[in-house]
Order: sequence, then C-alpha cells, then structure tokens
Amino acid sequence: MKEIPLYVIIVLHIWSYGVKAQESGKGCQRPQLDNGFVDPEQEMYQDGMTLTYACDKGLKTPMEGWWGMIKCENGRWSDSPLCTASRSCDAPPQVNHATIVQHYQHKFSNGSKVVYKCKRSFMMEGNADIFCLSGEWTSVPTCSHEDLRKCMDSQFQCSNRRCIPTTWRCDKDNDCSDNSDEENCGNENVDP
Repeated sequence: MKEIPLYVIIVLHIWSYGVKAQESGKGCQRPQLDNGFVDPEQEMYQDGMTLTYACDKGLKTPMEGWWGMIKCENGRWSDSPLCTASRSCDAPPQVNHATIVQHYQHKFSNGSKVVYKCKRSFMMEGNADIFCLSGEWTSVPTCSHEDLRKCMDSQFQCSNRRCIPTTWRCDKDNDCSDNSDEENCGNENVDP
C-alpha cells in the first residue's frame, strides 16, 4: 500500500474542519482583515477553533503585538481582527545644540519620555521633556545661543539671557537665578 504524503493529510484535515463547520451551521466564515493575513487560511472555520492572524510590516494588533488570536464561538468570532499603525515612536527628533540625557533606544513605546539638555552656552526654549503619544513625538525644545536670545515684549531679559515675565521683576524673588531681576529696582523693591 502506498503511503499518503503529509501535505495531503494536512490539506484533508483543514478541509474536514470546513465541512464540519458548514454541516453544524455554527462555524465562522473567514473574517475580513485588511493589511494582514490569517492562519490557517480557509473559507470556513469550525466552532471552537482559534484563528491566528498577523499584520503586515509596520502594523500591529490592538494589543500592540505582531500577531493576534480570535476564536469562533457559536458561529461568531470573539473579536474582529484589526491591524493598525504602530503606536510606538521611532528615534526622537534631533535638536540642534542639544543632547538626549538617557540611554539610546531604537523604539520608544507609547508614553515614553525623552529629556533634552542644551550644550554649554546655549539656552533652552520650550519644555526639556517630550513624550511619545500614539506614534508621534510632542513638541521639541530649541537651543539658542545665549548671545542671540531675545525676549518677547512681555518679558524681562536677565543678565544671564534668561527670559522671565516682566511682572516677576522687582518682586523680591530671584527669578533669574543671577538676581538681575532684583537689581536697580529703586522704590519698587522697598517695603511700605
């Protein structure tokens, strides 16, 4: 008697699942999946069968994994397979005259934080911390040379080139960190 090849046995086994599912009336049809593929790939699945699906490159399942699983239960899938853009971020943007003060990573998960520090003689404008939110980085700071930095009209420029709100000048607090906001205050800084 001639031996049946293994691939024929596997094909017959998968076909029998589809036939049983159709006969019972409780099977599930192949789910719609854009940007991915299912395994095993067939038109009908028997009730109780678990189906594995994977997403195309650069996409992930809702659980952020590269593959997901759904189960055929009473003629319905436990969930709809879905492949969406990855929610992680690639390397953070480069900021001129700044460095990132943490270990380097290739990928950053949703919610990751990166902290920038300006190089010597440069002042930071904006928040030093940025975050990965749904695959995008929040606004990055800029680092400008201290000699080129200009304050807005509503700000006071300290001797160290830092900009503070004008209302902080002569309020008896060293807001500039070099006390230049408390110099030459005249009667403005005298207690009544």
